[in-house]
Amino acid sequence: MDPNDLSAPGTYGPDDPGGGPYDPATGLREWYRVEPEKLKPTRVERSITDCLHHWNLIELDLQDAGIDVESGVLRSRSWRWLRLRIESLAAEPSSRLHKALLRGV
Repeated sequence: MDPNDLSAPGTYGPDDPGGGPYDPATGLREWYRVEPEKLKPTRVERSITDCLHHWNLIELDLQDAGIDVESGVLRSRSWRWLRLRIESLAAEPSSRLHKALLRGV
């Protein structure tokens, strides 16, 4: 590490990620370096078919949302209605479906 490089990580303390000019009055940099692994998207892009492979998880997530698929509701609703709810589950980080899609299971 070059001691003259004020943009280097750790220059102003062990938690300093490095980056732009440092303001000693505020203790902040103008901008910070971002580690490449933190740039990875967390959004899951999957097809509806990928989602349907996890039907058991969809069923549990829908139950948590108050939709009992065994009640016959799917016979009275359109495919579009179900698809929108499945897409919503896939986008919701706390859902079982979202977590399974992230793991690539």
